[in-house]
Amino acid sequence: MDMTKIMPPYVFRYSGVVPEDWGVSGFVLIAESHISIHTFPDKQYMSIDMFSCKPFDTDLAVKTIKNYFKIQKHDIKVLDRGQEFPNTIRESAQVVRMDRMLKQRSR
Repeated sequence: MDMTKIMPPYVFRYSGVVPEDWGVSGFVLIAESHISIHTFPDKQYMSIDMFSCKPFDTDLAVKTIKNYFKIQKHDIKVLDRGQEFPNTIRESAQVVRMDRMLKQRSR
């Protein structure tokens, strides 16, 4: 995926009131944002969120995850989040200036 891990993964086991609700969750902070996973083995269910401000090959990510976890049935949602965020300091400064002007006008 060519992402930059900036901390070791944090992994936790959860045991709920309902015995089959147990699972393992993990989170890793990457320079590009984060990757998280929540598993529920007794329910044969897991949820993975890979959020990155850097484009990556989502098809390769899905293929890798499917192969690693031997997934037979899946539902995938790919969202292009954060695309409106400015990519340069100059563009960011312009957004902040416009926001401040709008706030002053509404007072």
